[in-house]
Amino acid sequence: MLSQASIQSVSFIDGFLYNRIKINREITLQTEYEQLLQTGRLYCMKMDWKENMPNRPHQFYDSDIAKWIEACAYSLATHPNIELEKKVDEIIDIMENSQLEDGYLNTYFQTVAKGDRFTNLKDNHELYCAGHLIEASIAYYETTKKDKFLNIMCKYANLLCSIFGPLKGQIHGYPGHQEIELALVKLYGITNEKNYLDLASFFVLERGRQPNYYDLEIKNAKSHITFNNYEIPTLKNYAYIQAHMPILEQSEVVGHSVRALYYLAGVADVAYKTNNQQLIDACHRLYSNLVEKKMYITGGIGSSLKVESFSFDYDLPNDTAYAETCAAVALIFFAYRMFLYEKDSKYIDTLEQVLYNGLLSGMSLDGTSFFYSNPLEVNKHAVDMDVLGLKSHMGYNRKKWFGCACCPPNIARLLSSLGQYVYATDNHDIYINLYTSSTFTNKETTLLVKTNYPFDETININMNQVSNSFSTLYLRIPDWCNKYIIKVNGEIIEVPLE
Repeated sequence: MLSQASIQSVSFIDGFLYNRIKINREITLQTEYEQLLQTGRLYCMKMDWKENMPNRPHQFYDSDIAKWIEACAYSLATHPNIELEKKVDEIIDIMENSQLEDGYLNTYFQTVAKGDRFTNLKDNHELYCAGHLIEASIAYYETTKKDKFLNIMCKYANLLCSIFGPLKGQIHGYPGHQEIELALVKLYGITNEKNYLDLASFFVLERGRQPNYYDLEIKNAKSHITFNNYEIPTLKNYAYIQAHMPILEQSEVVGHSVRALYYLAGVADVAYKTNNQQLIDACHRLYSNLVEKKMYITGGIGSSLKVESFSFDYDLPNDTAYAETCAAVALIFFAYRMFLYEKDSKYIDTLEQVLYNGLLSGMSLDGTSFFYSNPLEVNKHAVDMDVLGLKSHMGYNRKKWFGCACCPPNIARLLSSLGQYVYATDNHDIYINLYTSSTFTNKETTLLVKTNYPFDETININMNQVSNSFSTLYLRIPDWCNKYIIKVNGEIIEVPLE
C-alpha cells in the first residue's frame, strides 16, 4: 500500500491549483465562518437553543461545522494563522462543554429532539455528523498536535462502539447517510484502537442484510427528510441508501450518489485493512459500473436531480444533471483510496477528471459563492418557466450559502487538503500523481515540479537527493495521453510502463 503525502511535505508554488487553494485559504474559510455564525450553527453548538428561537438546528448542523474545521486544519498545516486557529479552538472548547457525560455530542438531539437519539438512523444523520466530527478531530490533531478535539471524539466513538455491533443488547443498525465508516478507519489508523475498525467493518457488512434493520426501525421512526416537498426516501426504498442488499452482492451503484461514494470509500478502507477479498472484488465491480456507465465526462455523478441519485446506465442528461459537488468530493475519496491500495494510475485519471471539472465548478472564482448541483447545461428561460419545479432549485447563479450547506465546507476541505493527493510514497519510491507547480520534501529527496498544466503539457522536474536510499520515481501517464517524451538531463530515454 502507498502512503499519501503529508500536507506539510507539499508546497504549491504557482499556477492554476495554487490560485484556487490561495483563494480558498484567504477568502473562502473566512466567508464560511461568517455564514456559520449568521445562520446560528456555531451558537447552537452551545446547546442553548430553545423552541421559538430563530435558526432551529437541523440534522446536518454539526457536519457543516466539522468540515469547516477540517478545512482550517489543513490550511493551518502549511500557512499558520493565529486568528483562524483561535476561532477553531473556541469552537472546540464549546464542544467540550457541550459533550454529555457518556460522550454523546449532537446539536440536534441535545436541543430539538431530546430523548430520540439513535431511534431513526435511516433519516436523522446522527452517525453522519459523528463521522465528520471524527475526521475533523483527526485533521486538527495531525496538523496542530492539539489533542483536545481528538479526545472528545474518541470518547464519542467509544460510546458508539458500546452501542452498535453484533452482540446481544447492541443496536444492529447502521447509518442512513454513510460517512462514519471511513472516519472510524481513520481513527483506528491514528489510535490503533481495533474497536474502531471492528465497528466500521460491522457497519459495512451488516448493511442490507436480512432481516433489514430499517424494517425493524420503522415503527419507532419519528421523522423523515423532505427535499422540495418530496419525501426521500420512501420507507421501503432501501436502494436509495444502498441498504437493499449486502455490499458483497451489489454490482451496480444505485441511490443517493453522495451516500454511495462515501460508503464505497469506507468499504475500500475496510476491505484492505481486513484483507477481505470479497469486499475488494465489490469495490472493483462498483467502480467499473460507475466510471463506465454512470459518470459524466466532467466526472460528475448522480444524474437524477429529483433525489440527488443515480439513474439507469447511460442516463446522463445535460440540463437536469444533478452532479452534486459533495458527490465529486466523495468520488475523489474513493478513487484515491483505490489508488493507494492498488497503485493503479487509472484511479488518479478519474480523480483528475473530477477535480478539474466536476469539483472546481462548485466554487466561484472569488471563493465566495457555490453550486450545490453542477448541471452541464443551464438555460435561464427554461429555469424561469419551469412550472413543474424540476429545475428551479438549481438556478443559474452560484449562491452564498444553503439551508443544507454540505457543499461549501466540503469543497473547502478538499482544496485545503489537496497537497495529500499530488504525491504518494512507497518506502523509498515516489509517485507523482497530479502535475502542478509544487515541491515535495521528505528525509531523502526534494522534488521541484514546474509546469503550467493543465494549459500546457510540459512538465519540468528537478530532483535533489539527500541520501542514496531513493529508489524509483513514478510518473503518471494520463490515459488521454497517446504520445509522450521523457528526457533526463536533456536526453530522451525509454522507460517501462507499469
